[in-house]
Amino acid sequence: MELIKILSSFYFLGGVIAASLLVAFLFEDVKKVNVGFVLVALFLSWWSFGFYFWITADNYNSAGFWVGVASFGATLMPVAFYNWIVFLLEKDRKYLIIFGYLISMGFALFSFTGLYYRDLSIVGSSTFWPRAGGVYIFYIIFIYLGFFVLGIYELINNLLEKKKKSFLQADKNVLLFSVLILVLGISNFPLWYGIDIPPLGGLLSIFVNLFFLFYVVLKFNLINKKSFYAQSLIGAILVINGLDILFSDDLFEIGYKSVMLIFLMLFSNLLIKSYKEDITQKEDLFRLGKKLEASNKKLKELDSAKNEFISIAAHQLRTPPTVIKGYLNLAKEDPNNKLDEETRDSLSRALASNDRLIELVDDILNISRIESGKMQYEFHANQSIGKILKELAEIFEAKAKDRGLKLKLELPKVKLPDLIMDSNKIREVISNLIDNALKYTAKGEIKIKCLLTEDRERVRIEVSDTGMGISRREIGNLFKKFSRGSNADKISAGGIGLGIYVGRKIIEAHKGKIWVESPGLERGSTFIIELPIESDL
Repeated sequence: MELIKILSSFYFLGGVIAASLLVAFLFEDVKKVNVGFVLVALFLSWWSFGFYFWITADNYNSAGFWVGVASFGATLMPVAFYNWIVFLLEKDRKYLIIFGYLISMGFALFSFTGLYYRDLSIVGSSTFWPRAGGVYIFYIIFIYLGFFVLGIYELINNLLEKKKKSFLQADKNVLLFSVLILVLGISNFPLWYGIDIPPLGGLLSIFVNLFFLFYVVLKFNLINKKSFYAQSLIGAILVINGLDILFSDDLFEIGYKSVMLIFLMLFSNLLIKSYKEDITQKEDLFRLGKKLEASNKKLKELDSAKNEFISIAAHQLRTPPTVIKGYLNLAKEDPNNKLDEETRDSLSRALASNDRLIELVDDILNISRIESGKMQYEFHANQSIGKILKELAEIFEAKAKDRGLKLKLELPKVKLPDLIMDSNKIREVISNLIDNALKYTAKGEIKIKCLLTEDRERVRIEVSDTGMGISRREIGNLFKKFSRGSNADKISAGGIGLGIYVGRKIIEAHKGKIWVESPGLERGSTFIIELPIESDL
């Protein structure tokens, strides 16, 4: 049986791993499942270390002591295993578990007596092996077989109740491990009765047990995976240091190493707490990121639905004002209608209000198209910006005179280069800037200026006024949706801050820039547009 001594090192290794897992779970919160795991790891390591010292004992008395130690752990192992299975399955078996621990503890107390083993005999050249006493057979039947079979019964019963495939597969694997541990562990008993079968299955059952513990922890997420690996590593370090103390002979060395182990335990506890907090924060951030991603996706869907609704509603809203405008113009301009001055003035105000309504609906439509990506541009080459400015100056000249303002257009003497652009959209932007300049200027002049930039790569359009001006604080927000100057309503009640936002989007689609400059309130302002001469639109 020299093979038993060769394999004793594997029992020692199994004990170290089991004890490491035990320490790893001591860092966790007190929960039923975790307590069950700790008990299984405790008795598994107890049995493994006891078996190792028993196999390597060099005298009768030492071997007898370690046989008792190993038997004590082995006796409590089956009920601890059943206890953990019940906790995993969330079954209420409280009284059965209490009874199991009581009866197992009763049997365990016989571990150091002749009732458990009668004598030790030499197996092989030097290994002491016990002969079973009268009580041992009852341990095998009622404790070992009894509680392992009960655990397997609980798993089978749970397997039949489950409907979800993922749980079925998980429980099938747990059941397989349990049956394997039961069968392999039986190989420990023949030598107790003088049957020459080496207990190799018992050794394998230790590592199957360990693999089973790892599997369940990771499969059912009993501990965060990263925390589990870190805690197991720290557990191994602490166990190895503890065993180093156990194997030390010098009293001073034992005291020194014990103090160092205590400091190491305290430091490990702080390290694990810090590491777990860091993991928790990262997981919280990850979950928050996922929630924000889902919320953002939902908001985009809602925004898309909103834009679609606005587009449909705006289309429907645009038709009545257009019809009204036609009838108002017909009533005002029809030579057969003999209208007095007051009536004509009322019709003019109605037309102006109607035009503002049409302008507002057009802005809403444009925003809807822009934000849904449905704004259509008709880019054409050889488009004259000078021609657009001249036409706009002629259109707004009469309006400027009506308000007592001067409107000037300054173009360079040399011909401006033609551009690639959507002329209608650019006309709309510049028209809105001129119209705003007229609205917010009580006296003075409006100047429209066009020139080439110094690098001669862009055309620059400036619309300047001597009106209310813009504060520095408001300039940064002016090109956002629904943004207007704080004093805008004092001069003009029209507009809700959409036209400039739409204009910015149109200019950006042309790969140009638009901004505003103002020395301050009541000192006028200049809106500037720059469009590239050469572009790949």
